[in-house]
Amino acid sequence: MFKKILSITLLIISSLVLAVSVVFCVYSVIDINSILNKLANDPSASGIDYFGVGWVYGICLLALSVFGLFLSIISKKILHRKVLQYFSVIEIIVFILLLITSIFLFYV
Repeated sequence: MFKKILSITLLIISSLVLAVSVVFCVYSVIDINSILNKLANDPSASGIDYFGVGWVYGICLLALSVFGLFLSIISKKILHRKVLQYFSVIEIIVFILLLITSIFLFYV
């Protein structure tokens, strides 16, 4: 009984972290795109003002993704229902894609 409650709780928390991570990823990509457009189209804009923005977004997204991936892996190991295990595997795949995106954002 405790294992079921723990696994469902971990699945819900990892789903919430996944939603926050995806929203943060979309926001950071849009913000970096607007910064790059501003730097390309405005000759008075300085790149020093925006130095490190990609690093901050990349590190924050990396931390969120690692935390969510950790929760998803634990919940997959504990879950007994196949449907919930499939959902957990989908979360793991999305978190891995978010990790790759965070590394890309870090180097932009």
